[in-house]
Amino acid sequence: TKKLSKVDNYAMVPYISKPAVSNQWSRMVARRCRARMKRVEGVTERLIEAARDEFAEKGYEGASLRTIAERAGSSKGAIYVRYPDKEALYTAVVDPVVEELCRFFSTEFNEFGELPPVTQQTTMNEYADEGIDAMMDYIYDNFAVFKILIANGGAHYESFMHRVLDLNSVTTYRYIEAIDNDAVTSGRLTPELMHMI
Repeated sequence: TKKLSKVDNYAMVPYISKPAVSNQWSRMVARRCRARMKRVEGVTERLIEAARDEFAEKGYEGASLRTIAERAGSSKGAIYVRYPDKEALYTAVVDPVVEELCRFFSTEFNEFGELPPVTQQTTMNEYADEGIDAMMDYIYDNFAVFKILIANGGAHYESFMHRVLDLNSVTTYRYIEAIDNDAVTSGRLTPELMHMI
């Protein structure tokens, strides 16, 4: 029998040559990618919004990925493409809001710590009141997420509270040192007491 050459092998693909197949394949993949990008535009945002509402209404355990997908006008497959499981979707809903609040605390505490000690003493109450007002405004602006976090947060809530307490403790210790108070050096303010207050 005759051994087929490369040219003969290409001839067995009657409709197109190998280089053309490669180019056509690349163009087809590019078209599909562009079409997919158009289809998925806004899906992630709708999934996050639907998940936030579902978690807020039914809690973590009662929330259904199928219902979340339906609320978002999408599919469970669209969820799994973005998030491996319900925990990851929950994290995507809660973490950005928590991170923003922690950044706020960190910025406010650092700005206060950079003030001269005398100014810290004379403005502490005013500074604290303004910070609390801003914090409450933020919490109410993101009420559904904080409801989810507090009611069903588990480890997420514990981690959030520890971060806030740590930020507050560092600032309080720095303030005590700045105003030359002996609460820490005398032993009156222990780490345990600091954690409680």
